[in-house]
Amino acid sequence: MKAYLTKLIALALVLVLVMSGCGDKTTGDGTTGAEGTTEAAKLEPLEPLIEIENISDYVTLGQYRGVEAEKGTVEVTEKELQEAIDEIRSYYSTSKQVKEGVIAEGDTAGIDYMGKLDGVAFEGGTGSYDLKIGSNSFIDGFEDGLIGVKVGETVDLNLTFPEDFKSKDLAGKAVVFTVTVKYKVIKVLPEFDDELAQKMEYDSAEEMKEELIKSLEEQEKQDIENNFMVAVWDVIIANSQIKKHDGLYKEYHSGFTGQYESMAAAYGMTLETFIPGYYGIKYEEFVKIADEYATSCMNQELICRAIAVEEKMTVTDEDYAKKLSEYYEQYKKYFDSATDLEAYYGKARLINDVLMERAIDLVIDNAVPVAPSEEPTTGEVPEESTEAK
Repeated sequence: MKAYLTKLIALALVLVLVMSGCGDKTTGDGTTGAEGTTEAAKLEPLEPLIEIENISDYVTLGQYRGVEAEKGTVEVTEKELQEAIDEIRSYYSTSKQVKEGVIAEGDTAGIDYMGKLDGVAFEGGTGSYDLKIGSNSFIDGFEDGLIGVKVGETVDLNLTFPEDFKSKDLAGKAVVFTVTVKYKVIKVLPEFDDELAQKMEYDSAEEMKEELIKSLEEQEKQDIENNFMVAVWDVIIANSQIKKHDGLYKEYHSGFTGQYESMAAAYGMTLETFIPGYYGIKYEEFVKIADEYATSCMNQELICRAIAVEEKMTVTDEDYAKKLSEYYEQYKKYFDSATDLEAYYGKARLINDVLMERAIDLVIDNAVPVAPSEEPTTGEVPEESTEAK
């Protein structure tokens, strides 16, 4: 999940428009608006747009027209296509029991088990179960003790319940589990054929393959465009001198952390305990990600505002009305009318949105794509590639 959070930082460089944050809004009591109506319009309006009287106090623009950045080309590899096909086959897979083989990490073993405390079977310690090795469904040592056991074998596992186990009669006690491995559950993948294709509502496997290629090409094209936009903004930010604006930084930082605080509260947890438990990263790492996200958004907004001033961009009443209508069409399930949307976000925020969008378009339209640098041919794997894997 770390990759998901980190990806938000990159996307922040191209998605800082205020409307991009328009998602499922909640009412004061924590419920979401029903289909066809909106609770967002009943909320208090957002804080007014942070005005910056003299943008040059915060930004000294460098080159922003004609910026060069690497841009790849669309090329769906056989590996990518096969992975997509295998994902479909896996979705339609079935399972069967085999009564041979050896249990390994990740396998699912059908077991009978009996737990004994001081030689006597204890309540809840006997049963049959299809256990995925590595799922941590049983106490420590149970699943590891089955790795290497042959199907049909019976083993005794000498284990100890944790001190904080929910049953006080077993907490901290040494027990013996007698376990018989009856079978191993294996996944059976269907053939990539016309029958599978018809389950996906295609006429043939060839037609489905062609559509998969088109879908992968479209996704790759979008990824290339996003990566190009990020690369362009990286250059522009590096070319410019930027001073931190505390108000903008705080607004983006609060918006980012606030969504996770709400999720944590829904689980009755603090953010410090929720992040490690749900996303599997240290809280300190989340703090760093939030800071990088807020800084990225702040930097781009400051540059966009500076470009709008430098280019003498303006928004006419006609421009504004057109953009407001577009926004309402996109988000009308959250608002009863365009007027409600305008009241919630504020006219100044929406005008700023239009100007930022124009600044982004100007930068990207004038950017110069260059071919990616050649991969090393010495056989050595770049350090960053190794880390990515």
